[in-house]
Amino acid sequence: MKTFFLRWTAFAMIMVAAAVSYSPVALAQTAPTSLDPALLYQNCNTDGGLLGLSGGDEAKTKYPIVLVSGLAGAAPNFLVPGVKYWYQIPEELCRKGATVYVASMPAVNDNYVRGEELLRQVKLLLATLKVDKVNLIGHSMGGWSVRYVAATFPEGVASVTTIASPHKGSEFGAFFLNNGPVVLLLGETAFNLIGELDNMADGTTYPVSANAAIHQISPAGMAAFNAAFPSAGISTAPCAGVDEDTGTRGEIDKRTGTDGGHYVQRLYSWTGNAPAPFGSIDTASNALMLTTSLMMLNQGAGKNDGLAGVCSSRFGKVIGTYGWNHFNEINQLFGLVPLFEANPLTVIVNHANRLKLAGL
Repeated sequence: MKTFFLRWTAFAMIMVAAAVSYSPVALAQTAPTSLDPALLYQNCNTDGGLLGLSGGDEAKTKYPIVLVSGLAGAAPNFLVPGVKYWYQIPEELCRKGATVYVASMPAVNDNYVRGEELLRQVKLLLATLKVDKVNLIGHSMGGWSVRYVAATFPEGVASVTTIASPHKGSEFGAFFLNNGPVVLLLGETAFNLIGELDNMADGTTYPVSANAAIHQISPAGMAAFNAAFPSAGISTAPCAGVDEDTGTRGEIDKRTGTDGGHYVQRLYSWTGNAPAPFGSIDTASNALMLTTSLMMLNQGAGKNDGLAGVCSSRFGKVIGTYGWNHFNEINQLFGLVPLFEANPLTVIVNHANRLKLAGL
């Protein structure tokens, strides 16, 4: 009875997403050939900072910060024109002194495709700003894109920070793969359409492949990705059905660059643990995250934020585990924060200060 209920819940959720996301445009085939200057928040794109106001220099890192979106996320617009994936975050970092770039990513694909696009943009950014390295911060699936670049271009990456990136994979992906071809087809249809909608909203032509994305976000898919792109930051704990991380993690990666040099990358993470946070007044996201959390629990997940398991998301030096869901982590839902919980803007500015004090 439980499985029947979950399948029909997933069916309803996916069909709503497909209806909202429908676009007649054919699947895109190519990526933009240059950086979008509107995504570079250098001095907040003005001479006087955000709204002409200076906010200090606590986030003034040595190297630029690059923000990388997760599955279904894109830049500059998230699904519809005018809505940003990283809500107020780049502006706040910039107001506090940081130079920030928001990567324009294929919204729906695996991290071989997404990682290559991020790598291309990072190299262009380094050349544009005439700097040697960047600090990469990825949310959810974006954390794996960040790891791809860190592994393939070590000399260009000072630090890797992942936010709710389940490095052991997400049971959300396993749900579609393990509940029959109809459920998988519905999931692929919805995410393909979402990918097309993101392309329309941003005027991009990124390739879309829900099949590749769903397979990679599953625990089996991430096991293969981790074998290809290992990191000391990944816990030795199996994490399947586990709430707490009982394994060990390294806080740095030592890598040999493409130039033969030796490089050290600092590793950090934080995550949420509440699909429906206590004191949250946003019932829509709570309902969606509770649904996706049930889909994960159906596949044996432990404590999670609605899409990413807590244990699986602990990577490198763990900054904290907050009473947030997967949307709160990027300050989505117009910055609504659950009562008595940390503000995502404060957490990420404090982290930029941490990078600054570490000489990064």
